Formats: sequence, C-alpha cells, structure tokens
Amino acid sequence: MAPANRGSFGSASNYQRMVGAYGPARPGGSTAVLDGPTPSPTREFTADGAFTKAGLLGALTLVVGALAYVADLPLGLVWPLMLVALGVGLWASFRPTMAKVLAPVFAVSEGAVLGLLSRYYANQGEHVVTLAVVGTVAVVTGVWFTYRTGLVRVGHRFLRTTMVVTLGLLAVMVVSILTGWGASGLGGVVIFGILYLFVAVMNLFVDYDYAYKAQASHMSADAEWYSAFSLLLSSAMVYLALLRIFGGRR
Repeated sequence: MAPANRGSFGSASNYQRMVGAYGPARPGGSTAVLDGPTPSPTREFTADGAFTKAGLLGALTLVVGALAYVADLPLGLVWPLMLVALGVGLWASFRPTMAKVLAPVFAVSEGAVLGLLSRYYANQGEHVVTLAVVGTVAVVTGVWFTYRTGLVRVGHRFLRTTMVVTLGLLAVMVVSILTGWGASGLGGVVIFGILYLFVAVMNLFVDYDYAYKAQASHMSADAEWYSAFSLLLSSAMVYLALLRIFGGRR
C-alpha cells in the first residue's frame, strides 16, 4: 500500500479513516478468499472516476447556486445554510463510507450558500461573480496541470505545512468572526481572500495527490465519492476566496 496521504485539509486522519473504511481492492478487481463462493468483482479506485464524480457534484452545486442567485433570497439564510453545509461536511469527513450520500447533500447546501453570496456581491459591483467563476476554473485546472507535470511535488513537508497553515487560518477566521476584527475592509480581503485562497490552493494539491495515490493503492472505487467531495470542498474554498478578493473591501 502507498504511504499514508492526506485528504482535504491536509489531514492524515482523514486518509486513514478512508483506508479503514474501504481498504485496498485486490489487483484484478476481486478479493481473494480461502473458502466459500467467489465474491463479486470489486472495481478499483481511479483518479478519473473521482474527477468525474467531482464534476457531477460541481454541476449540482452550480445549478443550485444559479437557482439561489436568481431567486434573490434574503442574505440572512446564508448562516443556517452554512451551518448545514459545515455539519454535512464534517459528517462526511468522519464517515467516509457515507460520502456517496452526503456529498450530494453538501453540494446542494453549499451551492445555495454560494448562490446567495454571489447575488450579494453582484449587487455590490459589476463582473465580480464572472471573474470569480472564471478564476476558479483557471485555478483548479492550473493546480492539476502543475501537479501532473511535476512542477509542484506534494511531499511530507508539503502535507505538514498544509495542515498547519489550514488550522492556523481557521483559528484566525474564528477570532475575526467573533470579534469583528478583520472581518471587513482590507483585513477581510487579506484573511478571507488572499490567505484563504493560498490555503485552498494547497488543499487542492493535497486532494489531487490523494486521488492518484489512492489509485496506486488499488483502493475500492467506493472511495471515489470521498475524493470527489474533498475536491468540491477545496474548489468551493477557491471560489469564496476569489469572490472576496474581487469584491474588494465590502
């Protein structure tokens, strides 16, 4: 089996939960047994399969976000929807085997959040949403390209750094929200925009690395939903960061 690798947020424990939940599939697509009937074939994890599922989740997020954007619902709904998305996201992180069910639920709730926030920024300034969407596609594609070409290598130091900076940024964000310090103005752009984008990009590298290492480990294909969920989460982080950056100090 390949060395333990991190899932979204650079967490080794996330990857270990995935290995414990699914385990590696035997090369050849079946699991060897000593006695009893021959088990049904088990399809192996593929990075392309994970990316396809991530695309489906992304499309679902986009559709729900567009509906929320057009409906122009009250901005106050963002907080309860955000709590739902957070709860479902944590649930999926600690119960990887339920990712097939929880990932679409997360996509729906996160899509509603992104749609409401997009409408808010669209009302504040022109072209903010368009720039954020185009920028997200460019960043997600660019990260994959630089990873696959070897321009950026995800080693143990990169993984440890991702985990540390992510936890550090989360702590800063919590303090900022509770105290109001840095939540708006230039501080908001730096914390919720520039730094958030930096961490999101690092997590994307980790998620791509996880997908290819899971493939090399011959893991069960059921794990593709968890990988797709992680990619969606990091991509949503990129979009939120760009929305904040292009939205200026609002």
